[in-house]
Amino acid sequence: MITQLYLGDCIKVAKNLPQVDFIFADPPYNISSNANMKNSWNGYTSFKGEWDVVPEYDNFTIQWTTAAYDALKDSGIMAISGVFGSLAPVFRQMECLGATFQSHFVWHKTNPAPSIHRRMFTHANEIILIYSKGKNWTFNYDAVKMLSGGKQQHNVISIPGSRRINGIISKPI
Repeated sequence: MITQLYLGDCIKVAKNLPQVDFIFADPPYNISSNANMKNSWNGYTSFKGEWDVVPEYDNFTIQWTTAAYDALKDSGIMAISGVFGSLAPVFRQMECLGATFQSHFVWHKTNPAPSIHRRMFTHANEIILIYSKGKNWTFNYDAVKMLSGGKQQHNVISIPGSRRINGIISKPI
């Protein structure tokens, strides 16, 4: 098995990929809403750029999901992580592309970032959507079961003491 990571503009890279078996995507979260741009709190604003504001985010989602889905083999799997609200356009677009929704994971963050506004619960999870292309996709149930000591694997992942840094799960030293 050959594993290769690509660095670059996701749409350009995906359009030039050979057909692949698996894609893991961690797209932007569409958190630059107009309300967040106008209402900074103690100097904090969530404005990430014009591409992260509706309708630009929806257009971006259509472009990257189409490019990535086209790069999948007919038996490929695509996993897409995000927060609840950011995944709605992804879910719609994957359905439009003909992808088959297979399952989802809930990643429970045991050490989440604090709720800076203190007006809601702390966001302590992300969702990972799992899609397949075609009918001959593979899920190695027995191999996954071995990862949990022979027990049935649940769709909730909790990694104590882990933090997410730039898309990489890391364990503090």
